[in-house]
Amino acid sequence: MSSLSVHQCIKLLHNSLEIEPELMYSAIKELISGSTSDVLISSFLTAFHPDKLNSNLIRVAIKALREEAVPILFNQNVMDMVGTGGDGLNTFNVTTASSIIVSASGQTFIKHGSRSSSSKCGAADILEAAGCKLNLSPEQSLKILNQTNYCFIFGPIYHPAWKYVSTIRKELGIRTIFNVVGPLISPLNCIGYRIIGVYNYKFGKIFAEVLIDLGVKRAAIIHANDGMDEISCYEKTHIWFVDNNQINEFDLSPEDFGLPRHDLSSIRGGTPNQNYETLLRIFNGENLAQTDFVLMNSAFALVVCEKAKNWKEGIQLGMKSE
Repeated sequence: MSSLSVHQCIKLLHNSLEIEPELMYSAIKELISGSTSDVLISSFLTAFHPDKLNSNLIRVAIKALREEAVPILFNQNVMDMVGTGGDGLNTFNVTTASSIIVSASGQTFIKHGSRSSSSKCGAADILEAAGCKLNLSPEQSLKILNQTNYCFIFGPIYHPAWKYVSTIRKELGIRTIFNVVGPLISPLNCIGYRIIGVYNYKFGKIFAEVLIDLGVKRAAIIHANDGMDEISCYEKTHIWFVDNNQINEFDLSPEDFGLPRHDLSSIRGGTPNQNYETLLRIFNGENLAQTDFVLMNSAFALVVCEKAKNWKEGIQLGMKSE
């Protein structure tokens, strides 16, 4: 495969011109083909700031990347929650902790994720510290899911073509198009319930519309006033709630969950081993700022997946499942 589309995109970006969806589709295919040089990959990822993405470019990027993914097939609606990352706040692994609580509350959960892109500890890192095996096949993952109602699917296993850009992304150390579309390209065929945190407010409605196109049953896109791509335990969080193909926007505060506010400094993350120790303390019911942080996000997820009727009921259900 040639790199003509990547070349063309770089020239357009250099001249501050827009990229058409068809060209973006071809360029993404070239980036992950193994035939594009590191120089061109780096130039494209640097020149194309992810904030330039619109709904049409995101849709074709999803199509291009999912076509190269290893599919995992399951015959019932499951839930996933993930963030774009890159908020720079280095918080504790609240999404991973919350996903386990939601699963223990009765919702089948397949967590799609990878190692950290901007903090010391990503979803894969904390689960590895807990002794989980990451390099599982789809068949092994589904066996675990049927036994436990929960499994983690490790991104590099299901998106092998990303290996052609992963080292360059890490060396660049900047947010790229892959950070933005990553949460939208789960290899699963049946995600009925989804929560996606976004680092930029502009992606809220765009992501909600894309999820409707992908056939989600219920979902929420979240972005907090403090920049967090989680339900914030300190500031208001803006929600784009998707239900029955309709989008409803509203704000949530910690008080809506009946919980106190906590300063961001109290929920910082650490190394994988440190975060795993914190996770155990949360599950043992210790009164920590991180416990409230996890409960808020768990309660929100339980409402999204229709296990709880309101935020405070979600808190009670989450506390029973810790």
